[in-house]
Amino acid sequence: MVNKTLQVCALLCVVGLPLEACCRGRDSNHAASDKGACASSSTAQRREAPRQETRITRTSSASVDFPPNAAPGECYGKVYIPAKFETRTEKVMVREASSRVETVPARYEWVEERVMVKDASTELVEVPADYRTYEQTIEVKPARTEWVVNTSGNCRAENGQPVKDVYCLVTTPAETKKVTTQKLNKGACVREVPVAAEYQTVKRQKLVCPATTRRVNIPAEFESVEKSVCLGAGHVEWQRVMCDVNATPQTLNAVKSALIAAGYKPGPMDGHLGAEDWNAIHSYQQSHGLGVGDLSYQTLNSLQVSVK
Repeated sequence: MVNKTLQVCALLCVVGLPLEACCRGRDSNHAASDKGACASSSTAQRREAPRQETRITRTSSASVDFPPNAAPGECYGKVYIPAKFETRTEKVMVREASSRVETVPARYEWVEERVMVKDASTELVEVPADYRTYEQTIEVKPARTEWVVNTSGNCRAENGQPVKDVYCLVTTPAETKKVTTQKLNKGACVREVPVAAEYQTVKRQKLVCPATTRRVNIPAEFESVEKSVCLGAGHVEWQRVMCDVNATPQTLNAVKSALIAAGYKPGPMDGHLGAEDWNAIHSYQQSHGLGVGDLSYQTLNSLQVSVK
């Protein structure tokens, strides 16, 4: 801290700012060392610095850089402002829009239909003869009358005497017999008979919609990607820093307590800033986007540490 403050005071003395103006309020020992630094810087530059009381003015040399609009009694140091980045989500096209031709197949459905499997026709049918059956009596022997010798001896003459060799005229009736006979009622013939058509129920596929083609549009494909966008490049700038006169043990211990509360690990509470303390301060500055370097007022305000 002392060396960095001396460098700032030496730069202020180069441009002619009185030592009391650049390091006002410091003790006599620090003031003496500051005077030596101012004298050394003045000798090295080999030029006489004009005295100013309230405001720093830039020299004409482009190689000398000083804090702009510096006020007396304040200390400044160069800090590195890291680049600021922002993570943005963007849609990136990974495949362009296109189209393709698709074939839509024909569509069928199963249907049942009645199909004629044999045409109607005619055929000749033989009609047999028609016979009628009936019974009739036929004469087997005809009736006859004949003389027959009567052997019974019953015949007598007129005088009552028995008569021998008597012939009697005997009538014999005809002999008949019942027989069954068939009589043709209707003769045989041929007639034409119609034959009906034959049908059968079958199941088949019926075309409902023929095959066609269509053009299908394929939309472009996008993917969400995260990219880090630089909002501001890293640079070095002057910032007001805490002077040694304000770096009291109480203030430095308050800085350490604030770092511990923020989750960092500084050194012990000894009222001084060591290597562990500066590592914690730089880590805090980097993570919070503050100027990395000296203990600036920007860092103190972020840690909510007040400096008297």
